[in-house]
Amino acid sequence: MVSKNELTTLDTVCELKISHSDIVSMMNDDDVLLCGGSVDTSQSMEVFILRSNGSELSIEKFDSTDNIVFRFKTITTEGGETALNGIDVS
Repeated sequence: MVSKNELTTLDTVCELKISHSDIVSMMNDDDVLLCGGSVDTSQSMEVFILRSNGSELSIEKFDSTDNIVFRFKTITTEGGETALNGIDVS
């Protein structure tokens, strides 16, 4: 008896999307109260990435119709056991 299980590779894309209104809501939250909790829903902002070495990377102007997206990919490999007459040959 021969049985073979093929490797299966699963690619999963994970994404977190944050809207301008989400950011404004966080800024106006009672626990944050940025600018006294009066950040306007139409307020344009600048978005920066702050590097561990202290440098800043300016992205763009962030307007009320914009979103910020954090995206990454995970790759999982499953299976792969191959058996020949009950002997594991993987």
